[in-house]
Amino acid sequence: MNPALFSAARVGLHIIPFYWEHPLCPVFWTFFSLCGALQFLLLKRARRGHVRWSLIGGLLAAMLACEIACQIVTGWDLFLPLLLYCFFLFGLLGAALSALLSIFLKK
Repeated sequence: MNPALFSAARVGLHIIPFYWEHPLCPVFWTFFSLCGALQFLLLKRARRGHVRWSLIGGLLAAMLACEIACQIVTGWDLFLPLLLYCFFLFGLLGAALSALLSIFLKK
């Protein structure tokens, strides 16, 4: 029972955002930037604390669902949860980068 992150790395999904000829590369970077921009807007505009961090919580919940699906599904059907796991991980990285920049720019 491998974690989804190790299974995705074994398949080679971690290379897609940096392999510029792959058709999913712009999709990964667009999702990264959209999650970062949305998190920045949530941190600047939201008044309640739980709303500010709802994107990061939602991405973590989606990654947990993909992790559970990766433990249940076998064979070629495993590729979709792994791909979604990588998308959500990349979106989480964009949101976390935006949150860190927002915290450092506030000071």
